[in-house]
Order: sequence, then structure tokens, then C-alpha cells
Amino acid sequence: MVRRCSVAAGATCGILPQERVNCGHNGIWKSACESKGCCWDTTVRDVPWCFKAGTAAEPSTTTTTVLPDPNCDVGDPKNRVDCSHPGVNERTCRAKGCCWDSSILGVKWCFRGVYAATPTVTTTLTTTTATTTAYSEQPDCDVGHPTKRIDCGYPGIRPDACRQRKCCWDDSIRGVPWCFYGAEVRPGPNCDVGPPSKRVDCGYPGIAEYTCRQRRCCWDESVLDVPWCYHPNSGRSLNNTPV
Repeated sequence: MVRRCSVAAGATCGILPQERVNCGHNGIWKSACESKGCCWDTTVRDVPWCFKAGTAAEPSTTTTTVLPDPNCDVGDPKNRVDCSHPGVNERTCRAKGCCWDSSILGVKWCFRGVYAATPTVTTTLTTTTATTTAYSEQPDCDVGHPTKRIDCGYPGIRPDACRQRKCCWDDSIRGVPWCFYGAEVRPGPNCDVGPPSKRVDCGYPGIAEYTCRQRRCCWDESVLDVPWCYHPNSGRSLNNTPV
């Protein structure tokens, strides 16, 4: 069957099959689809046959984060801060931008280094032949270190679906969310809760930093024997909190 579409001027049905957005319902007829101003194409299986038209040459962006090399000289090996999970291998550790040293027993082998510089974030503007969504407002994707990203999608989300949510996409770093909120979308919580002993646990044993931040909670692993993932300050005054 030949592709036909009765769409508005300036629109196009030249959408990649995997990028189609459903415009009808199960069992819709071609005439009903086209009467809605949608596109109709039955030549590709397992994708919507009645789908929304796109606009030609809409811009999209690709964000790439380049981590600086960490300074792995953290002093006494006992001061190393764990950067991964038990049993992690060297390749996975380094892919997360962490330091690796297995020469000393009884200390962390995969640990956080000291970054002398902030990550370099570049955003490239590209033009595609057609898209179903016009991204008129691009988010600020410079959220700092990749571990600070807050997940904006779901497992297996595609770049186009992520950007439809007005979120950022960067799949260049493993172990962190690829679809994440921009810096201006979700401001960080107020983590000034006074003395560390006043922290209220917001996670569970072994919770990862990015999972904690997904919960809109605070993360600080610099103090032992207190929760690292904890609830932010709800607005109460800390002036009279005993130290």
C-alpha cells in the first residue's frame, strides 16, 4: 500500500518508523486517520500505522559530558571513599570516572578521586529531516558531575522520548542516568539540616547516590556513622539547634 497523508501545510509524514507517535486507536481505518490530519502507512510492521505528522528541519540537541582525569592521590589509603559496589571490576570502575588500585588489601580498590576541574559539557545543535516535536525551549544540561543527575525517564527510554519530556540526554557515561533533568528544572533540596546527628534517613542500606537523589534527598558520605542519604531541611529554623 502506498503511503498517503492529508496533513497541514508545512508538515511531513517522513518520520522514521521508530520515531512515530500514535495518532489513532486500535483498528482505526485509513479514512478516519487521515480525517484527523494524521499520516497513514501500513508498509512497516510493529509500529503505528496511523501516526502524527512532523515538521521538517526541526532542531534537536545532543549533550556530551567529558570527565576530567581524576587525581587519585587521596593520601592515606584508609581515607578512600568507595566509588562503586562490591565485586566491581577495574573496567567498570574506570568507566564511572573513578580511581582503581588493587595493590593494597583491606581498603577500597575502586574509590573517588579528587577532581581539579569541572566536567566539560558540550551541546551540539543538529537538524533532522523530520520530527514529531518542536523543542522550543532547551534545558540547561550542565548539572555538574554526572553523579548529580536526577533520572527523568524510565528503563529503555529513547532519546526522542526523553527530549519530549523537556529533559537532557547524554549516553556517553555508564552508571548514571542518560535521560536526566536539566539544572533549572528541579532545584536541589536544602541539605543544611544542622549537625549530622540530626539527619533523618531517606534511603536503605547500600543505596546508590543517584538513587538517593532521585528521591529528592540529600547525599553526603563525608561523615561516618550517620545516614549518607537523608531528608532535606523542610524549612525549619536551625538557629536554636544544639551542636
